[in-house]
Amino acid sequence: MKKSVYVVDDDDDVREVLLYALEHEGYVVTAFTNGLSALNFLKKLSLDNYPGLIILDYHMPEMDGVTFINTVKKDFPQTLGSIPLAICTAEDDCRKTSSLPKEVIQLNKPMSLDDLLKVVHTHCH
Repeated sequence: MKKSVYVVDDDDDVREVLLYALEHEGYVVTAFTNGLSALNFLKKLSLDNYPGLIILDYHMPEMDGVTFINTVKKDFPQTLGSIPLAICTAEDDCRKTSSLPKEVIQLNKPMSLDDLLKVVHTHCH
């Protein structure tokens, strides 16, 4: 698996904390401020350069996490849609209010570093 993680969050502080924590664990982290910029970047990559995991915020401008996930699953199921995805949300179960596929990992805010690293280690080793 790849040791690369994408973090997609419009909150500068959250992005910086996640970037620091994941880089400290030895991961290569690429950060984006919204789903649209991440999607446009990913479309230019070859399958060999895909990250091992994408961590998305639930609410963001331009393209939120749910829209990003549903877009890659619908429009690119064999390529971008095959990348493991985790969504960060303060909602108890965001699947009740959105149309997220069951394989999407939900990380509840506030999340512990241990919970985050457990998910990342599972997909990016």
